[in-house]
Amino acid sequence: MDALTRAGYLAHAQSVAYGRRLAETRRLLREAARLGRPALMISGGKDSLVLSDIARHEFGNDVEGFFIDSGAEHPAALAVIEALRQRSWRIETVYPERSIVEMLKLIGGLGYSGPEQLPGEWHWAGSDWKRILITEPAAAIRERGYPVTLLGLRADESRPRAMSMRRYGPIRTRRDGAVIACPLAWWTGADVMAYALAHNLPLSEIYLREGETSPERRRTGTLLGDTSTRYGRWAELRHMWPDVWMRLIEIFPEMSRWS
Repeated sequence: MDALTRAGYLAHAQSVAYGRRLAETRRLLREAARLGRPALMISGGKDSLVLSDIARHEFGNDVEGFFIDSGAEHPAALAVIEALRQRSWRIETVYPERSIVEMLKLIGGLGYSGPEQLPGEWHWAGSDWKRILITEPAAAIRERGYPVTLLGLRADESRPRAMSMRRYGPIRTRRDGAVIACPLAWWTGADVMAYALAHNLPLSEIYLREGETSPERRRTGTLLGDTSTRYGRWAELRHMWPDVWMRLIEIFPEMSRWS
C-alpha cells in the first residue's frame, strides 16, 4: 500500500461519520452480549479482524475466537490467524466434517479423477456445501455454550446482505434460538481499513500489496470457493504463492483454465 493511500485511510479514522459508526458497533456488541456468551468468527479477512479487535477492547482478552478451516484456506489468511495467536489472541480452529477438498474429490470437481471419486453420478446440492462447511461447524460452536455468533458482515458488500440487514437488523434471533450479530453492518470498506491501520492490526497482505483495485474492495476466502474465479484469486495465487498453486493444480487440473 502506498503512503498516500495509507494517509487517506488514517485521515478517515478521524472523521465524525467514522466515529459514530464505531460507537454504534460498540453499542451493538454490548447489546449482543446481553443475549448470551458471544463467539467471534474470524476468517483472516479485514472485516472479522477489525470486529475481533473492537470486541476484545469491549469485553477483554478472554473473548473466544473461532476459525473454521475449510481445508483450502488462503495462505495470507492463515498468516493472519497465526499473527493474532502470536499476539495472544485466543483462536480455536474448527474443522468441518468434510473439507472442501474432500468434497470436490468425491464429485470429481475441477478435473479430479483420482481414487476418491465416487462412481456414477454424484452431486452435492448447494445446501450441502453450506451445511457441511458453515452451518454445522457454527452449530457445534453454539452447542459448546456460545449462543451468540459475532460476524463481520457488512451491508455494502452485496445487495443480498444489504436487504437482509434492512429486513432483520444487525442483531437477529433465528427460529432455532441462535443469535446472529453483525455489529459492522453499516460500516464502509474505508471504515474497516481505517480502523485496521489506525490500530496497527496484522492485515492480510492481500490488502497491503500494490494493485489496481482499492484495498477496501479486495476479497478473501477459501481458495476453492465460487468467488475465486470472479475476483481473480487463482491468478493472484499462481503469481504470489506458486508452491500452493502447484499443489492444488496437481489435484484439480481444471483450475489452470481460470488463471
